[in-house]
Amino acid sequence: MKLTALTLSLILLSSAANAQFTDDFKQMDANGNGYIEKTELSIYIKTNMGEQTKGVFTSVDSDHNGSISEEEFMTFYTNTQNDKAGVGKLEQKFKDMDTNGDNQLSEEEVTSSNVGNADTNTNELFMLLDTDADNKVSQKEFNTFFNMAGQILGGN
Repeated sequence: MKLTALTLSLILLSSAANAQFTDDFKQMDANGNGYIEKTELSIYIKTNMGEQTKGVFTSVDSDHNGSISEEEFMTFYTNTQNDKAGVGKLEQKFKDMDTNGDNQLSEEEVTSSNVGNADTNTNELFMLLDTDADNKVSQKEFNTFFNMAGQILGGN
Protein backbone atom coordinates (compact mmCIF):
# COMPACT_ATOMS: atom_id res chain seq x y z
CA MET A 1 0.00 0.00 0.00
CA LYS A 2 1.33 3.43 -0.93
CA LEU A 3 1.37 5.66 2.14
CA THR A 4 0.11 9.16 1.43
CA ALA A 5 -0.49 12.09 3.74
CA LEU A 6 -4.21 11.27 3.56
CA THR A 7 -3.59 7.61 4.41
CA LEU A 8 -1.37 8.57 7.35
CA SER A 9 -3.89 11.04 8.71
CA LEU A 10 -6.73 8.52 8.40
CA ILE A 11 -4.62 5.94 10.25
CA LEU A 12 -3.85 8.42 13.04
CA LEU A 13 -7.43 9.66 13.40
CA SER A 14 -9.78 7.88 15.76
CA SER A 15 -12.54 5.90 14.07
CA ALA A 16 -15.08 8.57 15.08
CA ALA A 17 -12.92 11.35 13.60
CA ASN A 18 -12.34 9.24 10.49
CA ALA A 19 -16.10 8.80 10.05
CA GLN A 20 -16.61 12.57 10.58
CA PHE A 21 -13.96 13.31 7.94
CA THR A 22 -15.71 11.02 5.46
CA ASP A 23 -19.12 12.57 6.20
CA ASP A 24 -17.77 16.12 5.89
CA PHE A 25 -16.04 15.34 2.59
CA LYS A 26 -19.21 13.77 1.17
CA GLN A 27 -21.22 16.82 2.26
CA MET A 28 -18.81 19.17 0.50
CA ASP A 29 -18.63 16.98 -2.63
CA ALA A 30 -22.23 17.78 -3.59
CA ASN A 31 -22.06 16.16 -7.04
CA GLY A 32 -20.40 13.00 -5.67
CA ASN A 33 -17.51 12.93 -8.15
CA GLY A 34 -14.84 12.46 -5.48
CA TYR A 35 -13.53 16.03 -5.74
CA ILE A 36 -14.53 19.28 -4.08
CA GLU A 37 -14.87 22.03 -6.66
CA LYS A 38 -14.63 25.74 -5.85
CA THR A 39 -18.37 26.25 -6.18
CA GLU A 40 -19.13 23.29 -3.89
CA LEU A 41 -16.74 24.62 -1.25
CA SER A 42 -18.20 28.11 -1.54
CA ILE A 43 -21.75 26.80 -1.06
CA TYR A 44 -20.65 24.61 1.85
CA ILE A 45 -18.92 27.51 3.60
CA LYS A 46 -21.92 29.82 3.14
CA THR A 47 -24.40 27.26 4.46
CA ASN A 48 -22.37 25.48 7.15
CA MET A 49 -19.62 27.73 8.42
CA GLY A 50 -21.63 30.55 10.01
CA GLU A 51 -21.05 29.25 13.53
CA GLN A 52 -17.33 28.81 12.92
CA THR A 53 -17.14 32.36 11.56
CA LYS A 54 -18.82 33.58 14.74
CA GLY A 55 -16.28 31.56 16.75
CA VAL A 56 -13.37 33.18 14.92
CA PHE A 57 -14.87 36.64 15.44
CA THR A 58 -15.39 35.91 19.14
CA SER A 59 -11.81 34.70 19.55
CA VAL A 60 -10.44 37.88 17.91
CA ASP A 61 -12.82 40.13 19.87
CA SER A 62 -10.96 39.48 23.12
CA ASP A 63 -12.92 42.00 25.19
CA HIS A 64 -16.22 40.61 23.80
CA ASN A 65 -17.73 44.01 23.09
CA GLY A 66 -19.02 43.01 19.66
CA SER A 67 -16.33 44.81 17.66
CA ILE A 68 -12.67 44.23 16.87
CA SER A 69 -10.32 47.05 17.82
CA GLU A 70 -7.08 47.79 16.02
CA GLU A 71 -5.21 46.33 19.00
CA GLU A 72 -7.26 43.10 18.92
CA PHE A 73 -6.74 42.83 15.17
CA MET A 74 -2.98 43.40 15.61
CA THR A 75 -2.84 40.56 18.15
CA PHE A 76 -4.72 38.29 15.74
CA TYR A 77 -2.58 39.40 12.79
CA THR A 78 0.67 38.89 14.70
CA ASN A 79 -0.38 35.40 15.77
CA THR A 80 -1.32 34.58 12.17
CA GLN A 81 2.05 35.80 10.90
CA ASN A 82 3.84 33.77 13.57
CA ASP A 83 1.96 30.67 12.36
CA LYS A 84 3.09 31.43 8.79
CA ALA A 85 6.68 31.75 10.04
CA GLY A 86 6.49 28.06 10.91
CA VAL A 87 6.48 27.34 7.15
CA GLY A 88 9.76 29.28 6.88
CA LYS A 89 11.22 27.03 9.56
CA LEU A 90 10.22 23.97 7.55
CA GLU A 91 11.78 25.43 4.43
CA GLN A 92 15.00 26.14 6.33
CA LYS A 93 15.05 22.62 7.83
CA PHE A 94 14.55 21.16 4.34
CA LYS A 95 17.38 23.32 2.99
CA ASP A 96 19.67 22.24 5.85
CA MET A 97 18.90 18.57 5.15
CA ASP A 98 19.40 18.94 1.39
CA THR A 99 23.18 18.59 1.60
CA ASN A 100 23.73 18.30 -2.17
CA GLY A 101 21.49 21.30 -2.95
CA ASP A 102 19.30 19.56 -5.55
CA ASN A 103 16.03 20.73 -3.93
CA GLN A 104 14.98 17.21 -3.06
CA LEU A 105 15.87 14.88 -0.23
CA SER A 106 17.30 11.44 -0.81
CA GLU A 107 16.81 8.63 1.67
CA GLU A 108 20.44 9.08 2.72
CA GLU A 109 19.88 12.79 3.44
CA VAL A 110 16.81 12.01 5.56
CA THR A 111 18.61 9.19 7.38
CA SER A 112 21.68 11.30 8.17
CA SER A 113 19.66 14.34 9.28
CA ASN A 114 18.58 13.00 12.68
CA VAL A 115 14.97 14.06 12.08
CA GLY A 116 12.75 12.98 14.93
CA ASN A 117 14.35 11.33 17.92
CA ALA A 118 16.38 8.25 18.79
CA ASP A 119 13.29 6.04 18.37
CA THR A 120 12.51 7.32 14.87
CA ASN A 121 12.91 4.72 12.13
CA THR A 122 14.28 6.97 9.41
CA ASN A 123 13.59 4.42 6.65
CA GLU A 124 9.89 4.41 7.59
CA LEU A 125 9.95 8.19 7.89
CA PHE A 126 11.38 8.46 4.38
CA MET A 127 8.58 6.24 3.03
CA LEU A 128 5.99 8.47 4.76
CA LEU A 129 7.58 11.65 3.41
CA ASP A 130 7.92 10.32 -0.16
CA THR A 131 4.19 10.33 -0.94
CA ASP A 132 4.65 9.99 -4.71
CA ALA A 133 7.10 7.07 -4.26
CA ASP A 134 9.73 8.56 -6.60
CA ASN A 135 12.56 7.95 -4.09
CA LYS A 136 12.92 11.71 -3.54
CA VAL A 137 11.22 14.04 -1.08
CA SER A 138 10.22 17.43 -2.46
CA GLN A 139 9.79 20.57 -0.38
CA LYS A 140 6.03 20.23 -0.87
CA GLU A 141 5.97 16.63 0.40
CA PHE A 142 8.13 17.66 3.37
CA ASN A 143 5.93 20.64 4.28
CA THR A 144 2.70 18.71 3.83
CA PHE A 145 3.84 15.90 6.10
CA PHE A 146 5.14 18.08 8.92
CA ASN A 147 2.22 20.53 8.76
CA MET A 148 -0.22 17.62 8.94
CA ALA A 149 1.72 16.01 11.77
CA GLY A 150 1.70 19.31 13.63
CA GLN A 151 -2.05 19.64 13.20
CA ILE A 152 -2.69 16.09 14.38
CA LEU A 153 -0.36 16.39 17.36
CA GLY A 154 -1.55 19.90 18.12
CA GLY A 155 -5.18 18.81 18.05
CA ASN A 156 -6.24 21.14 15.22
